[in-house]
Amino acid sequence: MERTDLEFWTPHQVAKLLTLLENEKRYFQEILASVPVGLAIVAADLSLVSVNRAFRKQFDLAHEDVARVTLSELIAEEAVLSRVAQCRESRQATEPVFFRRSLPSRPDQNLRLQAFPFADWFSQEESDVLVVVEQAEGLPPSVQSMVRALPGVVWRTDESLKEFEFANPDTLTRISSLQPEQWRQRILEADAGRVARVYQTVFSASVGSTSSNRGTEDGTEKGGMSGVVDYRLDRGNQDWVWLADEVQRVEGDPPVLQVFTSDVTSRRHDTRRALDTAKIDALSRFAGKLAHDFNNILMVLQLNLEEALQGLPDGDARKESLSEALQATERFASINQQLALLGKQPLTASRLINLNDWLTQMSFPASLSLSPTPATVEVDPSILERAVRELLTTTDESPYIHLERAHVMVDFASGMGAGEYVLLRLGPLQKVTDELEDRWNEPFHGLGNGVATACATLRRAGAHVYLRRFRSNAAEYEICFPLAQPPAQPEAAAAQQTEAVLPSRETILVLEDEASIRSLVARVLRREGYQVLEASSGQEALQILSQHAGEPALIVSDVMLPDMLGTELVAQLRLIHKRMPVVYMSGYSDERALSSGKLAPYEAFLAKPFSLSVLLQTVRLLLSQSRG
Repeated sequence: MERTDLEFWTPHQVAKLLTLLENEKRYFQEILASVPVGLAIVAADLSLVSVNRAFRKQFDLAHEDVARVTLSELIAEEAVLSRVAQCRESRQATEPVFFRRSLPSRPDQNLRLQAFPFADWFSQEESDVLVVVEQAEGLPPSVQSMVRALPGVVWRTDESLKEFEFANPDTLTRISSLQPEQWRQRILEADAGRVARVYQTVFSASVGSTSSNRGTEDGTEKGGMSGVVDYRLDRGNQDWVWLADEVQRVEGDPPVLQVFTSDVTSRRHDTRRALDTAKIDALSRFAGKLAHDFNNILMVLQLNLEEALQGLPDGDARKESLSEALQATERFASINQQLALLGKQPLTASRLINLNDWLTQMSFPASLSLSPTPATVEVDPSILERAVRELLTTTDESPYIHLERAHVMVDFASGMGAGEYVLLRLGPLQKVTDELEDRWNEPFHGLGNGVATACATLRRAGAHVYLRRFRSNAAEYEICFPLAQPPAQPEAAAAQQTEAVLPSRETILVLEDEASIRSLVARVLRREGYQVLEASSGQEALQILSQHAGEPALIVSDVMLPDMLGTELVAQLRLIHKRMPVVYMSGYSDERALSSGKLAPYEAFLAKPFSLSVLLQTVRLLLSQSRG
């Protein structure tokens, strides 16, 4: 209706029309005021133009407060406010967005907001937005309690990956020490690209796809309706936490991604420890087998060269050549011994030491911080000294050694049982990259062959060795020993007998599966006047002894036999002859053979290759002890 049309109306008719319009306006205002859904007209500056009673009740607003507050003061979530701005710019209704609102009278409200374009009936301006706020369909209180108690965060997002709706945001704050709005911005830059790719891949998966983005620890980029991706979140103070997102696409209009985020820092830590342990085990087995084979070859060369030298008269020109060959063999044996250390179990020198006293005496080139309580461990001091010095050579400026005691819960990944441990920390190491952290204890690829040897040797001695990396890419070594209880009284060290015993007609059983070594050892012993029985396996030895009159005075046995361990054969024989002396020999000492790392009385161990003089001296010593 044009305003000029009113000029043809009588005053009475105009008054009647205005009365009808005013009544109509009040009628609709009353309807809107009584609607149980919150309604608000929001201006461009987010001020409230008009609200109904339901809206005031939702936000605990008095009637006179409406003109003094803005929507941003009532709702802090940026995702919600961005929807209102989106509606104002596009002049189209937005999809609903969910948020939480806590008031003293109504804690933990789950609300749903939707924005619609709104034009004034008279000015026809299109700057205002009609906001509809209603109670979201909430879960029963018992279910809400269960969701809040979940160990991970339940949330969902749309394709933009900018707006998030959390079912239990308090859990996110607990595991990450961050507020929900800070979370995505604190993903480490090195991981952010991989996380985004996995999300986009899952979101773009075709409907009906059954493949899954599972199977790798850091996620994958295959197609599928679900996926898993691990990433690091920067918590500040040079610290990060590992999180894992399990992502699933849910069809709808539009489709959304539902995500379960959990803290996997402990799992990653356990996995890395398990990998380190597996690497050391594999390296030790390989190195031990290789050194064993080399030592068997060196044994034949060395004993034959020694025997040939002994058979030549003084002044023979061949003696010089044979001596040089023997020296080269001994140098090779020394080099091979370093390889053998990777797979070797320490045998004889373990004893109880207080690391506080030991570190004070050793004078390592590092600042020292001791434990306030006794830190007693059982270890070979020489092995520990070599390992510590080797590890310190890889540290940077201002090296340190820190000693403390710690209580450890069960660690299934590393094999550490619950109990008290002594922790030896050595550092610092700088610029430790992801790749170096993964391969730090590998020969040729990590921190050096010496570190790989030191770690393997310490582990064989009963320690657990790890590399602990910090947020600043610095790191330190951690060596963990089980806490040992000191003896009530110090044990007096038994004086070893070194006197030589003249050979006799005693019988010695030589047990060795390598024919060349067996015949060589037997020939040397026979030349010294001993009677020698030879066997290549445990069963053959038992058969020979059953047919032989009398019992052998001593056994020379390889540790690893084709059908049994040398220790198993000796255990059977000692059921009858408890004091039967034994000389074990091996190219390596496998922990399956000598798991205790200690020798029983009347036992000796000879690491191949050994010399003729060492063999004969050991045999004479054990025979002398068995007679006494």
